[in-house]
Amino acid sequence: LMVLMGFSNFMVVVVLISVAVISVGFPIILSLAGTIYGLASALNISGAIMNERLQGRYLILGVTPSGFLGASWALSSISVQNSQVLRQLRNGLGGIYGIIALIMLLPFIVTTFLYVASNNTPHIYMLWSVLIVGFSFLLFCLVDFFQSACVGSLVGIIAAHHNKTRGQTQNSVVANFLALQFGTYIAAGFICLLIIPGLFSLINYPITPFYGYICVTVVYALREILIIILWHGLAITVDDDVDQLNRLTRIRIRDRSWTGHMARRLLRLLWRNPMD
Repeated sequence: LMVLMGFSNFMVVVVLISVAVISVGFPIILSLAGTIYGLASALNISGAIMNERLQGRYLILGVTPSGFLGASWALSSISVQNSQVLRQLRNGLGGIYGIIALIMLLPFIVTTFLYVASNNTPHIYMLWSVLIVGFSFLLFCLVDFFQSACVGSLVGIIAAHHNKTRGQTQNSVVANFLALQFGTYIAAGFICLLIIPGLFSLINYPITPFYGYICVTVVYALREILIIILWHGLAITVDDDVDQLNRLTRIRIRDRSWTGHMARRLLRLLWRNPMD
C-alpha cells in the first residue's frame, strides 16, 4: 500500500511538472516558429542557388531576359514549394494557429458580452483581458511567421551570391539570419518595454490589455524596414535596380524613397557585387 501511495504521488508530481513545462514551453516554441521556418527557408534557398552555381548552370540562367534576379527568384520559389520540410511546417503551424484561434474565440465572445452587460465584475474583466492579450500573441506569431519567411528568403538569396562553398554559405545564412532576427527582437523589446511605457507615464496614459497590439505594430514596422533594406541589398547583389524587382516580384518599394537612399548607401559600404 505504501508503495502504491508513493507511486501515485510520484505520478502526480510528474503530471504537474509536465503540465508546467508544456504551459511555459509551448508559447516559447510557438513564438520561435517563425524564426525556425525562416532559417529553414534561408538554408533551403541558399542551397538550391549554390547547387546551380557549383555546377556551372547559374551563369547560363543569368543570361536569360530576367537576369540573375529572375534566376535566383525562380530557384528560391521552386525550392520553397518543393521542400517537404517547409510544407509540413506551413501546414502544421497553420493548423495550430487555427485551433488556438477557435479555442479562444468562443470564450472571447462570451466574456465580451458579459463584460459589456456588467462592467463592474473584476474577474470577467480579468478573463477578457487575458483573451485580448492571447489574441495579440497569436497576431504576433502570424506576423512574425510571414515576415521571418520573407527575411529568410532574402538572406538565403544574398548569402548564396557572396560565398564560394556550401559550408561558407550555410554559416553565413545562420549567422546573419539569427543576428537580424534577434536584433529586431531586442530593438522591439527596448522600444516596447522602455521607451513607450516611459512616454505613457509622461502623459499619464494607462497601459491597457491592447498594449500588446502596439508591440506587434512595433515589431512589424521594424521588420518591414529590415525587409526594405534587404530588398535593396538584393538589387545591389545582382547588379539590378528596385524597379526591376517591382516588376518581377510585384513588391511596392520605391527606389528613390528616403529609405531606399539610406539602405543603398549603407549596403554599398557593406556589400560588393560578387558578379563583378
